[in-house]
Amino acid sequence: FAENTSVLQPDQICTRVRNLRLYLVQQGVSLADSRKHVTAKDLTVINKVIRLAGVLLAEGRCGFELIRANDAEGNDVSEESLVDAAFLFCWLLRTKLNVTSVDIRGTLLLTRVPFVLKLGLSSNNGVRKIKVGLWEDKTEVHGTYLAQGLHVGLPLEVFYSRGLQLTNAAAVRIADVLRSCNGTLEDVFISTGPVAGPDQDHVISLLEALAGCFKLNSLFVAGYYLGKDGGEILAKVLLTNPSLKKVTLRRANDDAMLAVMAGLHTNTSLESLEMSENCSLSCNVASVVADVMKADSSIRNLNLKALNVDDAGAKALASMLSVNSTLKELNLENNSITEEGAASFADAISKNTSLEILNLSGNDISTDTLHALKRALESNISVRLLKLRQTGEPNSDTTSRSNSTEDGAMLQQLVPGFGGESYDGHTLTVSVYDARSSLYLGQVFDAMGSNDSVTKLLVNDVSYMDSYAARHLSEAFSKTVSLKSVRFGYEFEGPNVLMELLRGLSRNRSIRDINFGCAFFYEPTPEILKNLFIANNTLRSFHIYDCSIRKKAMKPILEGLSANYTLTSVELGIMSDIEGGDGDELLQVREIVRRNEKLLGNAVHFVSSTRQDDLAREAYRKLCSTVSLVEEVMNSQKVSEDVARDMVRAAGMSV
Repeated sequence: FAENTSVLQPDQICTRVRNLRLYLVQQGVSLADSRKHVTAKDLTVINKVIRLAGVLLAEGRCGFELIRANDAEGNDVSEESLVDAAFLFCWLLRTKLNVTSVDIRGTLLLTRVPFVLKLGLSSNNGVRKIKVGLWEDKTEVHGTYLAQGLHVGLPLEVFYSRGLQLTNAAAVRIADVLRSCNGTLEDVFISTGPVAGPDQDHVISLLEALAGCFKLNSLFVAGYYLGKDGGEILAKVLLTNPSLKKVTLRRANDDAMLAVMAGLHTNTSLESLEMSENCSLSCNVASVVADVMKADSSIRNLNLKALNVDDAGAKALASMLSVNSTLKELNLENNSITEEGAASFADAISKNTSLEILNLSGNDISTDTLHALKRALESNISVRLLKLRQTGEPNSDTTSRSNSTEDGAMLQQLVPGFGGESYDGHTLTVSVYDARSSLYLGQVFDAMGSNDSVTKLLVNDVSYMDSYAARHLSEAFSKTVSLKSVRFGYEFEGPNVLMELLRGLSRNRSIRDINFGCAFFYEPTPEILKNLFIANNTLRSFHIYDCSIRKKAMKPILEGLSANYTLTSVELGIMSDIEGGDGDELLQVREIVRRNEKLLGNAVHFVSSTRQDDLAREAYRKLCSTVSLVEEVMNSQKVSEDVARDMVRAAGMSV
């Protein structure tokens, strides 16, 4: 470690490591290779050290995970602290702790001390997920160390590499490792950074290694401008992987995409296909895609964004919609479609009964054609989201039945539609500006509260929202039974609007995920957060970002979180350095989240009868009345909501 870590001189590193070991022993943490377990206290001590390099150790469902720290210190970290974190990172991978996942994308650790990839991974036999990535010009050394750390025998399930340049030797070694994982590999992500990563020969060697996989679920390849050879290899991967559900191919040329489409003729498992981001592509690719899709019965999501699709291609795709009955989403954003091509979708929309989302944003479409598309929706029973933002109008998303970013007059007209059964929306997007009437906003939020179809709310700029509108949205939170996800943009100006929304959220029983954006924890916000966490047992994800959290504000927040067993994702921001301290409070938040993740996993095991021990039984007692447990049983057991509820209820008979 000392000889290859170039941050300090070797003798300085040795001295630093000795001091680190002494410090850890004093804190009760022994650096023994045979170590299999760590306590919550050990976890706090370890994370104090490695967090400075942007990494945290967390306990997952299947072992420990080395993950990115969202509240990392940035580049203002001493070389000594960086050495401490790097050494401890390598030691954690060397022990028998069962570290199953490593995600150090964009971290200071990967940027400054890439040697940890070689030293840490080479001594580990249990890592299943690897995620590395850098957006920098010179990354060949990082790619080399990654290749030297990976070895045959790792049971990889996920391989993610973005922006790492590879030498020929590194590409060959990584290909050998991927080939050895043909029975475990599920997700692969390979992408360039600001400069070219592996050359095409190297990428092809990596793709060839995937042809023998039989558990592959998703494949993402971007930035290499693959040609015919690369496309044919991808087609072979499609042919030999019956489990493959999602393929993303960005910035490839005509020959590659045509070869992939040829391979789709015999594929019956693919559900999502993206071929995008090459505006210099010839225009006939879309027509070929349309021909294939006429006979395809498995693809649900097709993304042809920024692919130089012209009117002829648009007409071919619209014609395809008249016979295809399985496609749910079609994205044609930022292409070369004019009103002639767009008009063909009006007729297709009126006839198609399966398409739910059509995105034609960023094309040159006239106002008359926009109105024709809107009229076509009136006779369609399936499309719930139509995106039509035109080129040069970044803030004018014109959508129907689900998205509203209209001006004040249109917003007022929109309100009555929310109350009736004719509104079949899904997402409500509200653009708030200083000229927007608070009365209009209040009316829309009132209507949304009594509407049973809006499941997602996006508010683009809360800095313009006043207490009147917030009060109506708070009441809508109290009433709605369908809203599942809420996201606010920018920053709350003062405490009143935020506190009003938090009070409404505490009475809500439908929202699972909410992101408040940026806000300061003014008094009495911490106490309101405490009450929210205690009262609400349906929230799964709660994000709010205060860039300078005062230490005293965390006490009531932690009290509330300790009493909450359903939150499995919490983001609060960064601790203030005014009062000193070392950020232990945020580490405690992470520990509470991990506790909840384990509880949920144990409760699901209890319901499914795979575990009936005391831990599983206690977890079930804590979560048996929550929708979180029902939904997790639905996902893990692949059953309907009614069946999941019956399973949860039946499990209570044995408690």
